[in-house]
Amino acid sequence: MWAVMSGGTFSTPDCGSIDLSGLSSGAAFFNLSGPRYIETVALNLFSVQSLSFRILIGGTGSTCEQADNGEDVVVEYNTAGNSSFTLLKLLAYNGYPTATTVTLSIPTTAQTESTVLRWRQLSNSGSSLDEWALDHVAIKGYVSSSRSTIFFSEDFYPTPSFPGAKWQQISSGKIA
Repeated sequence: MWAVMSGGTFSTPDCGSIDLSGLSSGAAFFNLSGPRYIETVALNLFSVQSLSFRILIGGTGSTCEQADNGEDVVVEYNTAGNSSFTLLKLLAYNGYPTATTVTLSIPTTAQTESTVLRWRQLSNSGSSLDEWALDHVAIKGYVSSSRSTIFFSEDFYPTPSFPGAKWQQISSGKIA
């Protein structure tokens, strides 16, 4: 579930789809002025091992506006319930000109019952500049004591009702 989004919309990015199927489905697309980020509600990440997502920063098409040095995107987490976030991964401004799937290990310090995840662009030059997009967010884990699998996913299609859009959750092979 998403708590807040700033500087973006749920739409097809100017640079084309970042969908795995290549179809023009929705994504969280950031190209508005001001701060750009998307943040989850507090999630129970106890026993979660990985986070994966597709990201595009800039792009290769003629309608794409490339990000510049210092306009990187960071993935962060917060377990304290305050405004202080811990860096999980820096995604370089020039490292994702085509849609790329990124998989990150969730550190034990983030495996709490109340963890907020955030994707944030460090800076931008304004509206329609330094574009980036996020899609296919998935959180995966395995609880060995109950032999159950934890899986949350969001592909932003159809467009989620925001804020508070619900994730698809699969637990032990059943949609919950």
